[in-house]
Amino acid sequence: MVGGSASSGGAASPGAAAPPTARWVDGVASRVTLAAADTGGRVAVLEEVAPHGTASPLHSHPEDETWHLLEGEVTFWLGAEPPRRARAGETVFAAGGLPHALRVDSAGARMLVVSTPAGLERWTELLGTAHPDDPPPTRSRVSAVARQLGVVVHGPPPLTDDSRAVAQSLRP
Repeated sequence: MVGGSASSGGAASPGAAAPPTARWVDGVASRVTLAAADTGGRVAVLEEVAPHGTASPLHSHPEDETWHLLEGEVTFWLGAEPPRRARAGETVFAAGGLPHALRVDSAGARMLVVSTPAGLERWTELLGTAHPDDPPPTRSRVSAVARQLGVVVHGPPPLTDDSRAVAQSLRP
């Protein structure tokens, strides 16, 4: 997940603790489990634990992004498609450049996030903090990192399941 707003504190769901050596971005615990350096930049994998209400802005980036839900329920907005609710065991894909967003609907969610090629893990590396209570990065720092990584924010997090509003926001 890139950017977003989240409620603070707490594990994603009962029994789901933050991954060891996690970095925290907007209340989401994120840990790189397979780094770009290990794959020649071909792929990176992160484990993320996100509390209820975590929502990313509608955004795009050059990398393909794949989410595999291990726990919880998450609604995804992918381009002009209707919202899709995914549950534990399901996998969702967004091609590079496709505007997308997500929202954690359950008590929390734990997921694997795959970046192809590697690159999305840089968001966590550049903006993450060592502790969830550490001060978040400034808005100007987030904007600078977004520019550096090719992340484009198209709008705020979709807070309803009305796909027409999301589709309208994607029209030129």
